[in-house]
Amino acid sequence: MTAAIYASREGLDTLLLEQALCGGLAATTDLIENYPGFPDGISGMELTSKFKEQALKFGTNIAEFEEVKGIEPAGNRTRVQTTEEEYNAYAVIVASGSIPEKLNIPGEEEYTGRGVSYCATCDGALYRDKDVAVIGTGNSGLQEGEFLLSHVKSVTFVGYSPHMRGARILQERLKKSEKARFLLDHMLTSINGDTRVTSVMVKSG
Repeated sequence: MTAAIYASREGLDTLLLEQALCGGLAATTDLIENYPGFPDGISGMELTSKFKEQALKFGTNIAEFEEVKGIEPAGNRTRVQTTEEEYNAYAVIVASGSIPEKLNIPGEEEYTGRGVSYCATCDGALYRDKDVAVIGTGNSGLQEGEFLLSHVKSVTFVGYSPHMRGARILQERLKKSEKARFLLDHMLTSINGDTRVTSVMVKSG
């Protein structure tokens, strides 16, 4: 959306293609506290909605839920094929953001959507009053886990490093919660279940 804002402000006929909702992973973040201008923090959905509003203000055309399937030369232009339409452009900016990092361990693919989730704000309510494991102790892992605490019975943070890597302020808040525990210097080795996830296997070191 930043690229679209810059292009539109230069008077270029700009189309923003998005395979889902505008905002990417940021839109799914419950509370963003490290973005300048919001001393009390702001929800990811609200912040990215402001980005979208700003892009529209400057004339950006936005097509959501339209995934790009191919890009190829077409004379002096570039042809962009999506799930819905075909477009021709003089220039294409690929600003695809980030996607969740897969662990590539047994059970991950099998139980995705059946106990394995990559978005706490999207799916947290599904795990109400359950014991949940969050893999990773960086900022993303700690933020997702903090959101989950308001829904679940407990959150176990599993981190491969002997020390948490997330911001100190997040660490301190989580350490105060009786529902949070930390399994550091451990790696997730498998996700187990029947029709849904029932347990995970970790190893130390």
